[in-house]
Amino acid sequence: YAYDIMTKIQQIWEYGRGNKLISHVALSQALAEELYKEPPPHTGNILDEVDIILEELRTQRIVAPLPALIPQMEQDRLILKNGDVLMVELIGINEEEVRFRLKEDPDLLRIPLNKVVSVTTRFGQVVFP
Repeated sequence: YAYDIMTKIQQIWEYGRGNKLISHVALSQALAEELYKEPPPHTGNILDEVDIILEELRTQRIVAPLPALIPQMEQDRLILKNGDVLMVELIGINEEEVRFRLKEDPDLLRIPLNKVVSVTTRFGQVVFP
């Protein structure tokens, strides 16, 4: 690795057997003027780059293999076979049980997997089944 303070360029070299150069990459941070289509100031609670990213996705017709998911949960979700939905703090899952805590109760709780329909993390990832 090498970083040039004056040009602000990070360089990375990769060597294989016998010190043979396999790859060389030089990275530099783009200037703010190159990132934005509108002049400064860039204010507010909005990601200014979103328009640029969306335009690139549309023009290049990039399609993700999975649907986009923006979770809105503050806790993990545990759905039981009896229809109950519990908002929990997931501690862990093994072959026999799910370990979790309820927000209002600091005690560690356990429930057998045969009573659970699904477990979804607060980030939207289904971890069971």
